Amino acid sequence: MKMDNWNENDLLDAVEEITGHRFGNLELLVRAFTHPSYANENPGSGGDYQRLEYLGDAVLDLAVAEYLFQTDLIIREGELTERRVALVCGTNLARQARELELGELMRLGRGEAESGGAYRDSNLENVFEALFGALFIDAGYHHAAKIARELLFEELPDQSANPKGDLQEYCHNRGWKEPLYEAAVEGPDHRRLYRARVIVQGRAVGEGVDTSKKGAETLAAAEGLETLRAERRKKRESRRKSRRRKRRR
Repeated sequence: MKMDNWNENDLLDAVEEITGHRFGNLELLVRAFTHPSYANENPGSGGDYQRLEYLGDAVLDLAVAEYLFQTDLIIREGELTERRVALVCGTNLARQARELELGELMRLGRGEAESGGAYRDSNLENVFEALFGALFIDAGYHHAAKIARELLFEELPDQSANPKGDLQEYCHNRGWKEPLYEAAVEGPDHRRLYRARVIVQGRAVGEGVDTSKKGAETLAAAEGLETLRAERRKKRESRRKSRRRKRRR
């Protein structure tokens, strides 16, 4: 994104599409995307992302370590460490940031922008970490860790033991009403099945069938979460395409 097109509201909307979190502290978010070169050229601009980068590095390290510890119950400490390091290393964070086009959202000094700073691995790694430092402050560790899991482990199936709780939290974090469940009984008494669907923001997003009502609602919640996350990924890709069109103008 060219510097003369940079806009705080565009940043706020883009980060919400990427993370699902609407920042309450816009100044904090802007600082997370401000390169030191811009802060040096523009005194009084609110500072750069370096301190947030430091904090975000620790948040990501703990979030990944916690996730691996909970999901890989057999492997030893050494392999857990290797996996954690691989996921939070600079190369992987820069790759993730590039896929999310975080570099296009940065405020860069003129020289840094002209030399391709928006695409430099070191800058991309730093802004990814700074974003999570800002998320930690604005939303708390638990929510920041869930976003880290969704971005860094997006290719993995959801291994949550509590889809209903996760769906409720997903809605709460977006200011939505709590999910509603509707269940119906099917079949004869000796082969009874429960069919449940979950309603989010006035529409059905997931359905599940099981021999118990609880099981059916759990399956519906898991499908609903995947539906909402897939929709968010689709919106994120649409926003990327929109930003690319703006840059070509």
